[in-house]
Amino acid sequence: MPSDEREHARVLRGLSAKPGAPVRPRAVIFDMDGLMFVTERLHWISLYDAARQMGIRIDDAFMVRTQGVNATEMRSLFVEAAGSVSAADELLSRKRLRFQSLLATCDDICKPGLLALLDALETWGLRRAVATGAGAAYCRRLLDRAGITKRFDAIVTGDVVRRAKPEPEIFELAARRLGYSPSECVVLEDSPNGIEAAYRAGCYSIMVPDMVTPGQREYDLANAVVPSLFDVIDLMDRDWW
Repeated sequence: MPSDEREHARVLRGLSAKPGAPVRPRAVIFDMDGLMFVTERLHWISLYDAARQMGIRIDDAFMVRTQGVNATEMRSLFVEAAGSVSAADELLSRKRLRFQSLLATCDDICKPGLLALLDALETWGLRRAVATGAGAAYCRRLLDRAGITKRFDAIVTGDVVRRAKPEPEIFELAARRLGYSPSECVVLEDSPNGIEAAYRAGCYSIMVPDMVTPGQREYDLANAVVPSLFDVIDLMDRDWW
């Protein structure tokens, strides 16, 4: 997106532009893969590679459906794509091996602007949570690797909720653990499923696209769509600080 279009989108989609926007939020809830870390791209590459090895056809529409879901729903999607439970298990195994290989080559998994954003939120006194469809062990590994685990006040993973994104449960739980109502929280997301979940939870949301270009639905549901986490800092600073 050209710089002038980015500025245009940022101004028009300012969080305070929608009726009922809070004077100031009390907390920020982060998605993980694709929002904080470069790992969403690695997941896509590894699944495409594994599927190609097995002669299984998947496309970007299928990949979008995998975003934000928990392990149970992911397995169901793999069975759908592979045609049987045994083939799905093999697909998952191949995908995991490929993902670990790709992850091992990454010197820095943090998306640009992540550490600066965490610094800004701490300066503004906002509580912070992670709400990811990924499992707890995987989530902790990434947060520990990035050295930011202790910078979050709550961590909610896909294995502690019954209904994954786009259902709102994970954001509702994250807000409760932070001690606030969803309407007092801003959600940062990169996926359509996550933006819908934030909307249904009653949170204000900022979409920072990664693998998926936002469509009209995402622009309608999100309070803002910006190109980077640096822009999140600028947007929140302009609207609330």
